[in-house]
Amino acid sequence: MKKAMGMLVSLMVALSMTGVAVAHWSDEIYVEGTVEMGSVTVGWYSVECWEDDEPCGKDVGSIDCWLEDEETDVHTEKTIYKTLVIVISNVYPCWMGHVEAAINNAGTIPVDLVDIIIEGELPPEDEVNIDVWCDWPDYPQLDPCNTAMIRADIHVKQNAPECTTYECTVTLVFNQWGCEE
Repeated sequence: MKKAMGMLVSLMVALSMTGVAVAHWSDEIYVEGTVEMGSVTVGWYSVECWEDDEPCGKDVGSIDCWLEDEETDVHTEKTIYKTLVIVISNVYPCWMGHVEAAINNAGTIPVDLVDIIIEGELPPEDEVNIDVWCDWPDYPQLDPCNTAMIRADIHVKQNAPECTTYECTVTLVFNQWGCEE
């Protein structure tokens, strides 16, 4: 019995020591926060087109341009357009027209230009010469609230066919800055 009692006491001492070893204080903390994502909203901001004076005071050829597919950024509330449309009609050899367009980053995240998509009837080089000039300091990157200017000078050559209308749309594709896709 003494032996059993000694074992019981030894067992209780061992259990109490184990209890002390695993006993600890604990507490919980909570983290609360808000994450507001930025926005990528970039496109055409404005466009202007004009033609050089035609000989003898005639007004025969014409160039028209406008912006389509309006989008307004949810953070900055600035509006841009996704598509630039250019229509050149009733022109003749040596006619000159000009397009000047502004591209604006209306979002809150810097963007990189990754592609230019031109759809429609872009005239062949032997019929029309198009010189493009850019005022884009950090090309191909465009920071938020910044604008890049693009100007195209269009010269109709001798080989251009009669009774032709050229129409095309220009769409710019941007990715967020730092995105390699």
